[in-house]
Amino acid sequence: MGFWWEMLRDCLGTLLAAAIGIPVGLYLNRKAQQIAARRAGEAEAQRLNAALSILRNSISVNVTGLQGIVTTLEDPTNLSIMPGISAASWLAVRREVVVGLPDPPLRLMLAMFFEEVERLERVNEKLVDYSIGLQSALGGVAHPIRDLLRNSVKEQAATLAKRGQNLLADLDRLIARPS
Repeated sequence: MGFWWEMLRDCLGTLLAAAIGIPVGLYLNRKAQQIAARRAGEAEAQRLNAALSILRNSISVNVTGLQGIVTTLEDPTNLSIMPGISAASWLAVRREVVVGLPDPPLRLMLAMFFEEVERLERVNEKLVDYSIGLQSALGGVAHPIRDLLRNSVKEQAATLAKRGQNLLADLDRLIARPS
């Protein structure tokens, strides 16, 4: 009877260890997964916050540049050759913003702002070309086009500056909000 008694005791010990060990192991695994998910969420929130801070700084610089364009073009003899506007920051962080920002209208407004900044850069380059570049050699034909471009650049810059200020306020609220 010694053999059967030891086998029964070992079998019960194994069953008891499994009955206790498996639920404890599953509990510990679940807790580890929750901690990992929370850390991943915190890291994603930090990346989004960093991306929004980059965009906020870029929009602030662009608003200053846009206001400078408007001021410069008030005088019909001045040109904004180096306007100080750029959409490079959007290209650098748009993936983080598109994936992480839970506000679709704000994502759209950010994308449109930077797209319009790029477009304004191109139109301003045309204005410079029609004012002092090769196109200015067209004589009488260039003047109406130049005046049209000047008014367009000035109006677009003023509109974008206002839109940029609104975006700055939205981003300030979003960045200041605790996660």
